[in-house]
Amino acid sequence: MANNNPIKNKKQHITQLKNNQTRIQRLFAFDEKKQKRICDCGRFIQFNRYQNIKSFDIENKVEQAFMCNYRYCPLCNYYRICSVSPQMIKVLEEQQAKGFKILFLTLTVPNCQYSDTRQTISNMNKAFKRLTRLDFFKSVEAWIRTTEVTFNTKGEAHPHFHIALAVNDNYLKGKDYKTTREWSQIWAKAYKSDRPLIVDIRKAYKSKKHSKRDLDIHSTVKELAKYCIKSTDLQRIKTADNMQIVFNQLKGLRFIATSQNIKLSEDEKEKLNPNDWELIESIILKYYPDMKQYLHHKTVSK
Repeated sequence: MANNNPIKNKKQHITQLKNNQTRIQRLFAFDEKKQKRICDCGRFIQFNRYQNIKSFDIENKVEQAFMCNYRYCPLCNYYRICSVSPQMIKVLEEQQAKGFKILFLTLTVPNCQYSDTRQTISNMNKAFKRLTRLDFFKSVEAWIRTTEVTFNTKGEAHPHFHIALAVNDNYLKGKDYKTTREWSQIWAKAYKSDRPLIVDIRKAYKSKKHSKRDLDIHSTVKELAKYCIKSTDLQRIKTADNMQIVFNQLKGLRFIATSQNIKLSEDEKEKLNPNDWELIESIILKYYPDMKQYLHHKTVSK
């Protein structure tokens, strides 16, 4: 039987994220303050229940008293995804409403050593900028680009770009259209690589030649906004010394970029209109590491 309790469902998901977080806390032993910060993140969570004044509908919102705001933290990544995903969907739907088609592009480069990750991402950013200056890219009306970094146990990182492109008819029906092989050649040249680079390009809209590979707006955003660094990947880093290298390599980098006609904010939270919604109670849960779960701490009724 399906579980239709929204608070219970969210509690289970957040518990899983917190448990994933505890598995990587040891990697932050290189800095006691950073380790304490990530350990304290999500110790208490608060579910706010709101009721619509007119319809009496109920909305549940998750609040957290303290966040470490590390991109490596599964909890903070989850809140970031909850923030940017609705914005991305709105932006891409607006582009579709203008008559543009959405494509989903993935650009990769060869693996690099942990210690070369920052320079590799810098080279990728420069290469993408060169790519956007090519004549055919004038058919791209808007774009959203995210960076994802995965890791293996050999001391290697694999940074890559996920990009949503809003293209006009000149791309789809004219000389600006590019096959996957052509995208590979273009990206390799922009990156100044002497060998072809792996890319993937697929439609994010329905067409007469629709294939199982094609996406829609929601699945595109799911790929765009997913964890930039997965906790399962971090476990492959294995040691605090390696984690310190990775932490310093990625410190201060932007993982979301957009064309000038698109604005996104990772800190923007979807807020309920206070004229329509009333807070009726707050349920506070506390995480117990030995039990690996959240238990009820207290309920505050309004």
